[in-house]
Amino acid sequence: MWHQRLTQQILGHSDSVFLVGGPEWGTWQVLGQLQDARRRKVWVHLDDSFSWDEFTLGQRLAEAINRALGYGFLRPDVSWPTLLTTLHGLQRVLAPLLLILSGAECAPDFAEALLSLEGVHHLVLVWTTFPAAPVPLGVLVMAENTLALRREEAVDLAAFPSPFSPPKSEEGFLDEVSPGLSAPAAGNVDHLLHLSQGAYERFLTEVHRLLRLPPPVRPLPWKAALQDAPQHNPGELLRHLTHAQRWRPAFELAIHCAPAQAVKLLEQAGHLYHEQGLHGLLAALLAQLPPAERRQEVVLFWRLSAAHRLGHVEDMRAEVEEVLAQAEAPELRALYAGVLAPLEQFPAEAERAARGRATPFTLYQYGLALALQDPERSVTVLRQALHAAEQAGRGYEVVRNAAALGEQLGRMGRYSAEYGLLHYALEEYDRRGLHDEQRSTHLLNNLVFTSLLVGKTQGLEKTMSQAIARLGDTSPHLRWTLRTTLGDVHMAAGNANQALPLYWQNWLEAPRLQQGWLGRCLVRTLLELRRLDLAQKVADQAWAVTRGEHFEYQRQGDLAKGMALALADPALALPYLEQALAAFSQPIYATRVAQSGLYLALARLNTDDKAGALEALQRAQPGLQEMHPSALRLLAGPADAFEAVFALLPDQRRQDHPAPPELELTFLGGQQVRFRGQALKLRPSYAQILAVLALHPDGLNLERLHVLLYGDQDKLSTLKTHLSRLQPLVPFSSKPYRLAFPVRADFLELHELLRRGQVAESLALYQGVLLPGCEAPAVADARETLSEALRQAVLAQDDAGLTIQLAERLDDDLELWEQALSRLPAHDPRRPLVATKVKLLARQYHLSPQAAT
Repeated sequence: MWHQRLTQQILGHSDSVFLVGGPEWGTWQVLGQLQDARRRKVWVHLDDSFSWDEFTLGQRLAEAINRALGYGFLRPDVSWPTLLTTLHGLQRVLAPLLLILSGAECAPDFAEALLSLEGVHHLVLVWTTFPAAPVPLGVLVMAENTLALRREEAVDLAAFPSPFSPPKSEEGFLDEVSPGLSAPAAGNVDHLLHLSQGAYERFLTEVHRLLRLPPPVRPLPWKAALQDAPQHNPGELLRHLTHAQRWRPAFELAIHCAPAQAVKLLEQAGHLYHEQGLHGLLAALLAQLPPAERRQEVVLFWRLSAAHRLGHVEDMRAEVEEVLAQAEAPELRALYAGVLAPLEQFPAEAERAARGRATPFTLYQYGLALALQDPERSVTVLRQALHAAEQAGRGYEVVRNAAALGEQLGRMGRYSAEYGLLHYALEEYDRRGLHDEQRSTHLLNNLVFTSLLVGKTQGLEKTMSQAIARLGDTSPHLRWTLRTTLGDVHMAAGNANQALPLYWQNWLEAPRLQQGWLGRCLVRTLLELRRLDLAQKVADQAWAVTRGEHFEYQRQGDLAKGMALALADPALALPYLEQALAAFSQPIYATRVAQSGLYLALARLNTDDKAGALEALQRAQPGLQEMHPSALRLLAGPADAFEAVFALLPDQRRQDHPAPPELELTFLGGQQVRFRGQALKLRPSYAQILAVLALHPDGLNLERLHVLLYGDQDKLSTLKTHLSRLQPLVPFSSKPYRLAFPVRADFLELHELLRRGQVAESLALYQGVLLPGCEAPAVADARETLSEALRQAVLAQDDAGLTIQLAERLDDDLELWEQALSRLPAHDPRRPLVATKVKLLARQYHLSPQAAT
C-alpha cells in the first residue's frame, strides 16, 4: 500500500520529482519499487565517501546507463558536462529513461544540470535535506510528511515484514512460516508508529526486532552495492527467503548471487510478476542471467511470455524453435503455439503440449486451438483447464481460463453464459488482488462486447473510453480491439459518425492479416453512412490480402466483400456471403454467423428470393437465438435497407423476448437445480442463496443478502465462504449479487399464476411448500406468503376437488379439511376419508370437529 501510493505519485507526475528525506524514511525502498514500462531505470547513487569530480560523475552516470541498456553504449571516460551534451544529442534515438540520483546533495551542480534532460527522460532526485537552491517550477516535492507511513499502511506492513518491499499478491511470510508471529507486530502498530515517527525503515526495523527477524536491508542501485547498506550473507538470506516462500525477493537476489537457484525459483516467482503485470521488470531480470541459464526451458517460457506482452515476440523465434526441435517442453510449446506458431500449426502444437503435460496453461492453449476445429470439444477442454487452475490455486490462471471458457461459449452463441463467466472472471481478478492491466483490459473489453449482445448497454461508452486511455501504447492488437469495441458501442447506439474514426484508425495501422476483421468493421460503418464506393474499396483490399491464408483470415475477407456488395450488387454478393456463412458455421463463430445470415438474407430478398432469405436466417439461428434485438443494429446495416429482413425474423427476435432459462430451480416440495441443462447437487445452504437471489432479480448488496439469509445470526464471513464456493457452480454477479442470466423458478411461476387468478394451474404447479426445512428469513417469508395466497385462492373457489388437493399437500391444515368436508355432497365417496381426517386433526389440536352431515 505504501509503496504503491508513492510510486504512483512519482510516475504519475509529468515533471521531475524531489524526494527529500534520509534512507530511514524509505526513500531507497521507493526507488527500488519504481518501474515504468515506458522507460529503462537508471539509478546513480552518490555519497560523501568520494570527491565527486566531473570525470568521476561522468563515469558513474555512463556506467549506470550502459547497465540499463544492456550494452556499452556510452563512453565511461568523459566528464559529466560532455556526457550530458551527448545525451541531449541522442534524445531522438535513445529510449526514454527513468533517471534516479540519490545523494543529490553530494553534487548539487550535477543534480541541477540533470534537470535539463527533463522532457524526454523522467528524473527523480533524492536529497537528504532540502536543497539550498530554489525548487524549479513544476517539480513535485515529496518530503517527510508525504513519505510518512499512514496507519493503514503500517498495519499492512506489519502483517508482511520482509527484507524487501512485499508485493500485495505474495503470500505473507509470517502467515506461511510462523503462524501467529504477526500478532505482536499488528497489535503494537500505534506504538511502533510513534517510536518510528512514521519513518518506513525505522518502523520496519522495529517490527523485525519485535519478531526476532534479521534486520531489513535496503534495495541496492542497479547491480551496484552501497557502501553504507547493511551487509548480509547472500546465501543465508536466500535460504531464509526461500524457506519463507518469498519467491519474488528470493528470485531477485538469486539473479545476482546464484543464477542456477534463480532458475528454480522462477517456477514460482514468474507467476507473481505475471499477476502484477511486471512484464518489463521480469524481462530485464532474466536478461541478466548467464547464457546457459537463459536457454533453460522455464526461463525461455517466461522470457517468451514477457516478450509477447512487450511486443517483441519475433525476436525470440529462432531461439525457441531451436529448443523445441530438441525437447518436448510442454509449457513452452503451448506458449509457442499461441504466440509464435503459424495459425495452421496452432492446433497440432497445442495438442502435443497438452498431451505431454496437462497443466492449466497447456489445457488452456489446447482449448483455444480446438475452437478452430471442434467447438464442443473446446468447451470441454477449457472446463478442464478452469478446474485445473482452481485446484492449483493460482488466481491469475483461474481468471484467464474462466474468461477463455466464457469467450468460447460466446463464439457458440451462448451469450448469457459468456456474460456470466466474464463477470465471474473480473470479480475474481479484483478479489485476488491482481494487477495485470492488459489482462483486466482484455476482460473488460470482452464483457462490454457481450453486454451489447445481451442488451445491457448502459455506461459502455464511458467504460471503453477510459480503458483506451489507460492502455497506452503497450499492445497494438489490444489497442485495435478496444477501439473496435468502442466503435461497436457507437454503432449499437446508432452513432456511425463517432464509430468511423475509430475503425478508420485501426484500418490504417493494421498489418495485412488483420485487415480482414478490421476491414469488415469499417465496411459496416461506411455502409451505414452510405459511402458505398469507399466501402467497396476497403472490402476489395480486405478480401485480396487474405487470399491463400488460413481460413480464419479468409472468412473475414469474404464477409467484408459480401457485405459491401449486398447493397450495391446483391447478385454478385451471394457467393461471398454463402461462403462466409458456411465458413463461420463450421467451426462456429456465432456473431459472424448472425451477421453473414442477415446480409445473405438481404441479398436474397433483393434478388426476389424470399424462400432463400428465410433459409439464410434459419441457418443463422445459432448466432441469433440468444441475441438481444438491440444488437441487430450493430450487426446489420442501414435500418431502411434491412427493414424487410427484420420482418422475416420470428416475433421473439424482433421484440424483447426472454431467452431460454439457463438456471432452473424446482423448490416447491423439494430441491432440484439444473444449470445449463445439467443437474446440480447443491447443499441446502447454496439452494437458499439461489432462492433469495431469484426472489430479488435486481440484486442485493452483501449486507442485505446476509440479513435475508441469516437475520442477525452467523457471521458475514460464513456467507462469503458460501458465495465463493457457489460461484464456480453457478456464476452469479456480485456488484450487486444477482443472477445475471435467464432463470426459471417454480415458486416465481406460482406467484405469477396466482397474480393472474389461475388457481387450478397454481395448484397443479404446487408440489409442496418452498424449500421445506429452510430457515432463511426471506425463504420462510416467501414460503408462508405463497402457501397462504394459494390457500386463500382455493378457499375462495368453493371447489371441493381443489380444496382436497391442497389439503392433501398441506396435510395438517384443519380448516382446509373442514371446508373440503362441507363442500362435498352427502353421497360423495370421498366424504368418509375427509371426515376421518377432520376428526384426527381435531383430536390432535384438542378441538371439537364440525358436525358432519
